[in-house]
Amino acid sequence: MANFHITKGKNLKIKGSPNKEIVTISLPKQVAVQPSDFRGVKPRLLVKVEDSVKAGDPLFGDKIFEKIKVVSPVSGKVIAINRGAKRAILEIVVAVDEQQSFTDFKKYSSSEIVGLSKEAVVNDLLEGGMWNVLRQRPFSNFADPSQSPKSIFVHAVNTEPLALDVDFVLEGQENDFQFGLDILGKLTEGDVHLCVSKDSKSVALTQSQNVQIHQFSGVHPSGNVSTHIHRVDPINKGDVVWYVEAQDVVRIARLFLTGNYSAEKIIAATGEGVKNRVYVKTVVGAPLSAIVQGSDLENMRCLTGSVLAGREISKNGFVGHFDSQVTIIPEGGNREILGWL
Repeated sequence: MANFHITKGKNLKIKGSPNKEIVTISLPKQVAVQPSDFRGVKPRLLVKVEDSVKAGDPLFGDKIFEKIKVVSPVSGKVIAINRGAKRAILEIVVAVDEQQSFTDFKKYSSSEIVGLSKEAVVNDLLEGGMWNVLRQRPFSNFADPSQSPKSIFVHAVNTEPLALDVDFVLEGQENDFQFGLDILGKLTEGDVHLCVSKDSKSVALTQSQNVQIHQFSGVHPSGNVSTHIHRVDPINKGDVVWYVEAQDVVRIARLFLTGNYSAEKIIAATGEGVKNRVYVKTVVGAPLSAIVQGSDLENMRCLTGSVLAGREISKNGFVGHFDSQVTIIPEGGNREILGWL
């Protein structure tokens, strides 16, 4: 187990850390999938307004990698396809059914997962809509299924301002996390690198098998995946490295074990403007209003993600596909007497 301590950086002091409490909310009335979350994708719509979809049905594909599809996290009806400048697709909004139905994919027992080939894993991830959680460096685009990465990094430590605690989130999910790591190991001839906090106490993160565990400490960006890659397995010319978020490793395992697309995700509600700062168990693409229920968003800036890497959304916006926190902070702009001094 290697240890890395980062000294060059900065931890921002921002109010609004979440409490260590997970609150499970009911399914929201609407969810949205936003193609802009998937860097480099050229979306090709596969649905139209009024179409009914099951959880796991494709909403759009990529014009370049036709086998890669982004699927609906829930079952329901497509009620809006919102477009922006030059008719770029901004959001595909799905009204959620009260009773959820799922597209059935191939499922495996825990013993069968051990014997899977790389080709079978790639095909099942593509068919099940989970391939898009794999991103490749450089550029953070979709992982190219025709390539073999020299290594895969699992991002299990986050030092961005007010970030959620991955240790806490993975409690009780140790078995699924290990199955997910085993599945990732089928995709590379190199190593699977699990990057964790030096203070990590989680069994899932400290006792995982068939991976290389690396501990990181120090100031931000000690939790940045680029820092991990640079320190552990630097990218040289022509190299390809893939990475994946820790929660998505669990979702991959559930696809294989249940045969259904798993959209479950824990989002941290953070920031000074949030009334009830907790960890919210919901689904991918949930609306901001469902995460920060009861909060007064007047004169507040709403971000999906952190204050460093997030983006601003409206009060009626939706959480980004890869974001594990929302941040609500005062809008600011107040003028002070002699404020330039």
